[in-house]
Amino acid sequence: GEKRAPNYRDWYASGDFGFEDLSVVLYAWFDFEHQDIVIEHEVVGHRISSLEVGLDCKKVEQEHSITPVARVADAPLQLLSDMAHPTLGPGIVFSPAMKDDSDVSLAQLRNQVQTRHIKVHPRCVTLISHLRYGIWNERRSTFERSDGFGHWDAIDALKYLNRAVNRRRNPVPTFGSTTSANSYTRTRTTFQS
Repeated sequence: GEKRAPNYRDWYASGDFGFEDLSVVLYAWFDFEHQDIVIEHEVVGHRISSLEVGLDCKKVEQEHSITPVARVADAPLQLLSDMAHPTLGPGIVFSPAMKDDSDVSLAQLRNQVQTRHIKVHPRCVTLISHLRYGIWNERRSTFERSDGFGHWDAIDALKYLNRAVNRRRNPVPTFGSTTSANSYTRTRTTFQS
């Protein structure tokens, strides 16, 4: 069915940066009422600089009026620092992704997918294909590499996203709140899930 965006929602961005592998950044909002993560946009690049990825991220955020409450990424700290620089980089701040307990994190993500609490917009073709075809290596220590799909980097980006979402924060302002209306996204978006 269709997934209608609530008037008040928190946006998140999550990335897995690579050069030989893909760089993937996912943009999602959290549906507090239904406890769903809804991925609406992805930025994907292969053999491109962090500056280019950052500029693509900035473009997505500006075009869709997205202001993430958190951005997380698996990337070297120097790369994250370069991306955050307001004049030399795109000025987009990512925090390091939580990477401990990777097996547990992947099991939690698998559960969220199986219980349909992860919704993916059809335009996110890289994420959809990675979720559909991603496979483990023989030792089950990491994802197998693939010529057409890289290192299944969108799965890791989604894993970090799943951990970054604050499921306890209700984005709806309380009655009489002095919170600015600009703090929330009020646009309506619908698509098939």
